[in-house]
Amino acid sequence: MRSPAPAPFSAVLTEPQRSRGPLIWISLAVLVLALSALGAYLYLGRPQSQPVSSPAPQAQHQLEIDGHMQKAEAAFSQGNYDLAIEEFRAVLQLNPASVRAKEGIERATKAKAAESVILPGGKSSP
Repeated sequence: MRSPAPAPFSAVLTEPQRSRGPLIWISLAVLVLALSALGAYLYLGRPQSQPVSSPAPQAQHQLEIDGHMQKAEAAFSQGNYDLAIEEFRAVLQLNPASVRAKEGIERATKAKAAESVILPGGKSSP
């Protein structure tokens, strides 16, 4: 006996064949957008390079330190010890070797602790 003849090709495919053209174009568009965004991020996200020997960044850095130090001293003299501690810590982040900032934190911490010991009505705790 002979085997039956194979079915026509159209009978094997039950669903119509889809074109992959739009999927490829969409994938390429997404890839181009992603690469564009990455390029823009790398180009714009780079820090501006300035010569190290330039005195302008050093002067700006010192102005920031002086500004924080003035705010800290003003806050301390007004009795706002939390703000004073915060400003002294900002000075320490900009200049970790600052002895004035370290001493300022110690003074503000002690003053804050002493203030919390005093009870309402001006009486000290035993």
